[in-house]
Order: sequence, then structure tokens, then C-alpha cells
Amino acid sequence: MNQRRLGKRTTPLLIGALALSIGSAVGASASGEEGRYWNDRERGWFWGEVDPEPPEPKEVQPPEPKAEASPEPEKSATERLEEFRAKVDEAKAKAVLNPTEENVSAYMALQKELMDKSAVFADVWKRAMWSQPDLGYAADKPIAGEGLRERRRIESAQVQKAVDQVKQDRGLFFFYASPENCPYCEVQSQHISRFADTYGIEAQAVSLDGSDNEYFPNARPDNGVAEAFGVKQVPALFLVNPDTRKVDSLGYGVITDATIGERLRTVLIRDLGEF
Repeated sequence: MNQRRLGKRTTPLLIGALALSIGSAVGASASGEEGRYWNDRERGWFWGEVDPEPPEPKEVQPPEPKAEASPEPEKSATERLEEFRAKVDEAKAKAVLNPTEENVSAYMALQKELMDKSAVFADVWKRAMWSQPDLGYAADKPIAGEGLRERRRIESAQVQKAVDQVKQDRGLFFFYASPENCPYCEVQSQHISRFADTYGIEAQAVSLDGSDNEYFPNARPDNGVAEAFGVKQVPALFLVNPDTRKVDSLGYGVITDATIGERLRTVLIRDLGEF
């Protein structure tokens, strides 16, 4: 009996508490209180915590600029010229191996271009020498007409000046051998003898093998002077200053009269490198 009464009393109470709980929840939602701390009781004492700082915006890194491709170094004039020559050679080889009209015409066009460039170069070369006399020799060494004749007169005067110096303190030494040992020595003897007589220069002949010389009756046999002069073969001609013992080689083989004079001018009058 008591149990049934207790149960009857308990049931209405539970139902009422449930209704009250539901009503409170609905009321809180309706009144906008759902965000209050008492509606978040599961967090316990953390209800008073400070709101976290918003995350700092990430700094946006600008994209790295793309590396520009390095320009190709400019080709030198030598490289460009070699490329053009290779192009011409390739076209020529192609035309020879396969001589079609197209291939031959292509080679002819390149050949004409090359000749045109050469003609322009030659023309500019001439004009440069006309405007800059130090680049050429025409101003000092004319090669035509009256200029050439005057140049030869000047050179002849210089030869005479060189001969005069030789007559003062120098002489010629001529090394020879017999015709059997030196087929050209007799011819050279004639040139040297004639040149010495014409200009009044002293000339001494030296025989390497003791043979006589009809053009030099006072010829001497070699007594070691050929070795001292460094004679390599005969005929050989030297210019000698007996006071200073300076020896200048004028050459080997057959040297004509005119050439002997020119070589004296070269050794005694002209500067090194003078044209």
C-alpha cells in the first residue's frame, strides 16, 4: 500500500522537474542568454578566462623576381669573320659535291659578297694612306715617274757617301777557292774587282785552298782569318774596319756591283728598319 502511494507521488514530481528544466532552457534561448557563463557550466572555472588574441596575419612574401637570362657575349670580329669563312667554305663544298643550280648559285652569292667586302677594304686602305702619310711609304719612297727617278738619284748619292766612308778607314775582304772547289768564285771575283776599281776601294782576296786568282794577283792563302771571320762557305764578302776590328758580312754567293753598293749603303747609311 505504501509503495504504490510513494510511486504515485514521485511520478508527478519528476514530470514537473522535467518540465521546469525544459522551460528554463527554452526561456534562456528565447531571451538570448544562451551565451552566458551559466549556460556553459561544462567549462567549470574557465568561464573567466581571457579571450585569446587573434592570430597575427602572416606576412606575405613577394615572389622572388625571376632571374633574367644573361645576354650572350658579343662575338669578336675574329669570330664573326671565321663564321663567314666557314659559311663560304661549306657552301663551296656543298656546290662541288652536289652541283645543283641552287647550290652553285648560293655559293656564287657568298663569293660575290666576299669579293665586295675585299674591294671595300682595299679602297678604304688606299684612302687611309692618302690622308695619313705615316701609314705608308709613298710620301718618302715614290715608286713612279719623276718621283722614282729622284728617289734613285738620292739612293745613288747615299751609295757614294757609303763608299767614301769605306775609302777612309775600311776595306773589303773576299774569300774564294779554286774553280774546282767553287764554281761561282771566279764570277764573284770579277764583280768585286770591278767595283773596287770603279770606286777606288781597297779589296783583299783570301784563298781557302791556296789557289791563285787572276783578278786578285795579290791574293793571300788563308792563315786562320776565315775562321776568325766565321766564313761558312765561298764566295764570301765582308766589310772590315782594321782600326776597330769591326766586321760586317755583306753576303755569300754571287753579288753584283750594284748590289755591293746597295749593301754598303744599308750597313753604313740606313737605320735599322728603314725602308
